Amino acid sequence: MVSLMKKKKHNEEWSIYDLDLLSFERILKKASLGLGQTLFLLDTEGNFLTSPPPDRPPFCKYVLDHKEGSFRCRESLYKGHKRVMEEGKSSIFSCHAGMVKVTAPVWVESRIVAVLNGCTSQLLDDGSPFPQKKFRQAILDLAIPQKIIEGIHTVSKEEVSKTMELLVAMAKLIAETSAENLRTLQQIDEATRHIKRQNEKLITLYDLNQILQSPLSLDEKLFVILTSLTAPQGFGFSRAMLLLLNENMTHLEGKMGVGPSTQEEALMTKKKRPAKDERSLFEKIRKQGIPIETGNSPFDELTRSFSFPTREKKKFPVAALFEKGPVVVANRGEQKNRVHPDLRKTMGNTTSFVAIPLIENETLIGVIIADNRFSRKKIEKDTLQMLSIFSHQAATAISNSKLYSVLQEKIFQLVDSNRQLHKAHTRLMQMERFSVMGTVAAGVAHEIKNPLNAIVIYLELLKKELEKETPEKEKIAEKLNVVGQEIERLSDMTTEFLSYSNVPHLVTTPIDIRILLNQVLRFIRYQAKEKNVIIRKEFSKSIPDIPVSHKQMKQVFLNIILNAIQAMPKGGELEISAKTARKRKGFIEIIFSDTGVGIGKEAMVHIFEPFYTTRRGGTGLGLSFVDKVIKEHGGEVGIESAKGKGARVNLFLPIRNPEVEPADRKGGKAQRRYRHEI
Repeated sequence: MVSLMKKKKHNEEWSIYDLDLLSFERILKKASLGLGQTLFLLDTEGNFLTSPPPDRPPFCKYVLDHKEGSFRCRESLYKGHKRVMEEGKSSIFSCHAGMVKVTAPVWVESRIVAVLNGCTSQLLDDGSPFPQKKFRQAILDLAIPQKIIEGIHTVSKEEVSKTMELLVAMAKLIAETSAENLRTLQQIDEATRHIKRQNEKLITLYDLNQILQSPLSLDEKLFVILTSLTAPQGFGFSRAMLLLLNENMTHLEGKMGVGPSTQEEALMTKKKRPAKDERSLFEKIRKQGIPIETGNSPFDELTRSFSFPTREKKKFPVAALFEKGPVVVANRGEQKNRVHPDLRKTMGNTTSFVAIPLIENETLIGVIIADNRFSRKKIEKDTLQMLSIFSHQAATAISNSKLYSVLQEKIFQLVDSNRQLHKAHTRLMQMERFSVMGTVAAGVAHEIKNPLNAIVIYLELLKKELEKETPEKEKIAEKLNVVGQEIERLSDMTTEFLSYSNVPHLVTTPIDIRILLNQVLRFIRYQAKEKNVIIRKEFSKSIPDIPVSHKQMKQVFLNIILNAIQAMPKGGELEISAKTARKRKGFIEIIFSDTGVGIGKEAMVHIFEPFYTTRRGGTGLGLSFVDKVIKEHGGEVGIESAKGKGARVNLFLPIRNPEVEPADRKGGKAQRRYRHEI
């Protein structure tokens, strides 16, 4: 038996294979047992639709099991089948062995879809010698056993006619059942197509949502919205246009149109389209991008020329703004006068079009208009339901795009303002630098004056001593020593002035701050030993590398440690610790704590001012340099001290490069913390 189910091609006429053949087979098997016959269905080409029942009469079973008999049986069956198909009516005839064969066509919708066959193990007695002759020849050719021959009975044509009537009735029953099944199949097919169309539109809405969430320009979003209306994977409209309200809400202006203007353009577009493209709208746009080519089309140019006054509230397209959802607008008859003449002209001979209002949070945005001018398809109700969802998505996307454009413009303005502010800040820094350099110059003149005066005086005394007939070597050596000390003092001053005034542009590299601290400590260990200062250090094992200027930060640590050593003339302890700051996320904390003479309350107020010092011979630039460099790194300096109780210097340095200018944090200069203990 051939397969009971054949897959029907698209638009192909239905066949018996579309029906439930298994149920027919079960019915025919039961009927075969009741009638003592072998009942089965053949299709129009003679193929088995149902299998003959396995419990056949002995004669039939013997003949079919015999190779020659089986061949003759099939040949006889096909001849009878051909006669029924040609004559279109039921028939009684004898097979190659003289047995009775009854056939009846199954008519459905004015055509034969199958043939019902009935085979018996009875010899036909229709008054002709042919059945008996066929029977005797079959006995000889197939060597049929006597026992099987004895079971053969003769039946008259009248008796067979009753069987024929029963077979015809069964054929009619099968035909009626087939017709009912066909109607059910057609309903299912229509429902399936409807669900498929709805599913395709839902997929389009999902794709549209995905695409519109991408960072696209307003024109790109408008193109995607209109394309989803006209694409075969979408709503499949012939054309679509989008109109938006202007800023003053006085006119509804055309922004973009997608689709052909004429039938010729529509045919060309259809030819260019791939014959079979099962990709979704999202997949196509993701691979091909969004080619906004509408600007060259006549339909787009026509759409952009539209400008409808909003005061004409009773005429479409303005009237569509005040609809609660998509509405089909007639372009003829009584509603003809409700459509604006320019729009009516564009619609041409289109009988109707759909107008989709775009509203976001009760704010009117615009209108989308779509038609089926060239496809002539009817706009169905379920399409309107889908368009309601579509309109909300489109309105939200357009509204967000407009807000994004405004935000982008504000960002550009902010960037420009920031650029101008940066220029002003740079000029201010230059002016501040010139001011500082003026202060430095005044300080240099003042500080250098005393050593130079001392050098001049001692050189004059040395000259007088050398003019004597017997100069005293001890006095010469003493005066030379004083001159040398003052020159060394001048050299130290010059070094400090240069290090303060020549802080280069900050260039940082990530380093382990513990390694840098250890380098500085090795450098000053002899000075600390001479002053009887014991240095203790406690560095955390989990400090990340931080971006700093190696040279500048080394000078910062030197200045702080040397200040601490000089504050302990009789010896003492200096504790240095480094760890990740607990209270300040994203910073590390370095603490220098000494047991020196401390800093008085009055001095704490001026501690970071250039040239302010309480130490004889000091320049007052050490801590000022520290403060300046730490600020450049986006960090913070804190000092806690009291007279006679030592001092504690806290440095906070960011783990990452600061995002703002270090000299301008939190709207002002980098913060500095002071605490004075009484």
